[in-house]
Amino acid sequence: MQNLPLILKPSKVKSVILILISIGFVALGISLLEKNMLIAVLNIVFFGIGLIIFIINQLPNSSYLKIDERGIEMKNLFRTTFIPWQAVNSFRTKYISLIKW
Repeated sequence: MQNLPLILKPSKVKSVILILISIGFVALGISLLEKNMLIAVLNIVFFGIGLIIFIINQLPNSSYLKIDERGIEMKNLFRTTFIPWQAVNSFRTKYISLIKW
C-alpha cells in the first residue's frame, strides 16, 4: 500500500486549457458588444466567472483530495469537506453512461 497521506491535485494542464478557452470567449464577447449587446454581456459574464474560478483553482492549496488515516478530505475553491472513515461503509465501482443506445 502507498504511504499515507495520499494527496491528489487537479491537472494544471487542463486548468490552463480551460483558462485559455475562457479568455477566448471573453474576447469574443467583447468583440460582439457593438453587434448584439445582450449576447455579448451574457458571454462575458458567464465565461468571466469561469475564468475567475479556473484561476483560483491554480492557486496553491485551493483544490485537492487527501486520503489519510483519519479519513478523506476534499478541498475545492478553499472549501473543505471531511469524511471520517467511521462514516464509510464500503466502496464500489459504478459504470455511468451518458449515451443511450
